[in-house]
Amino acid sequence: MSGGKLRWLRLCALTVMAAAILAPVFVNAQGGIPGGGAPGTIPGMGGMTSASSQPINYGGAPGQSPDAAPAPDYESVVSFIDSAIPMSQVKMIIDGNYGDHRPTRAEYLFPKSGVPGNPGWYTPEKNVDWQELRSYVEMAYKNVFSAFLELPTRWVNPDVNPNEWGMTDIQGGVKVALLNSPGMATTFELRGTFPTRTGPGLSTSHYSVEPGLLFFLRPLDWLAVEGELRYWKPINGTDFAGDLARYGLGFSIGERKYDDSFWFTPVVEIIGWTAINGKEMVPMPDGPVIRGIAGETIVNGVAAVRFGMGDCGDIYIGYGRAFTGDAWQREFWRVEFRVKF
Repeated sequence: MSGGKLRWLRLCALTVMAAAILAPVFVNAQGGIPGGGAPGTIPGMGGMTSASSQPINYGGAPGQSPDAAPAPDYESVVSFIDSAIPMSQVKMIIDGNYGDHRPTRAEYLFPKSGVPGNPGWYTPEKNVDWQELRSYVEMAYKNVFSAFLELPTRWVNPDVNPNEWGMTDIQGGVKVALLNSPGMATTFELRGTFPTRTGPGLSTSHYSVEPGLLFFLRPLDWLAVEGELRYWKPINGTDFAGDLARYGLGFSIGERKYDDSFWFTPVVEIIGWTAINGKEMVPMPDGPVIRGIAGETIVNGVAAVRFGMGDCGDIYIGYGRAFTGDAWQREFWRVEFRVKF
């Protein structure tokens, strides 16, 4: 097993141990369900409780203000797809990514390389594995608006160039709920990327902006569907930088519990990207070849489970692979620890 995978497994083990210890402590410190709402009401973002098994209390529990509790049939459980439900939360995310054979594609993950004077590696790179540890904070106002910030640290393991680690590009943005009704939500998101430039494998060295439309739908008591449609636009990149259309669907099955008992929810996510323009470098025996990528499509699939105790903290563990020949990575893992407040 490579050193990068061993490092990622250690981080995962530490995360799971910390989550297992902190989640029940946090729940108990809040006196069970945070906010002490009446039975059948969920302060915060509600959850996967069947809408038919208890009355929808979209305006809050009796004796609470209308802003205290939204509909009880809301609960976002996806991770790779952005949630359409603005919520106050803190997340710690650990990613392991393996088998990026075209790291310069569209300057989406790594910058143009192999050419003197460009921000990437001096030597053309044929494969990159990398791991990331990211801290995510989102603050919501009345569940209709939120602002978020994501601070990532990356460990890069190229085949040709030296290993690196350090802070990578910072991301931040806002969400505005356009439709917010029981069992359904549609949200506009604006996400931006800010380069850090701490190393050729740690930053794309350009800004980007990514508007998107997110949605949440509960068509059945036991099924939730979440999705996204986003457009990634690089700013001040090289001639390799290209626009990308991103789209995804996530499905979760089951009913979440809100007492102190253990619960889990299976999750499936499918995420795709289509290149509008841009370039990539392809290592060849006779030297690298530069080619356009317009029309190339990448599709990833993820099987995961989110579990926890009560409503405060939960853990997402997922494994994914690329379904297409073109790929950002051939396989990847994620562990996410989330606390809502």
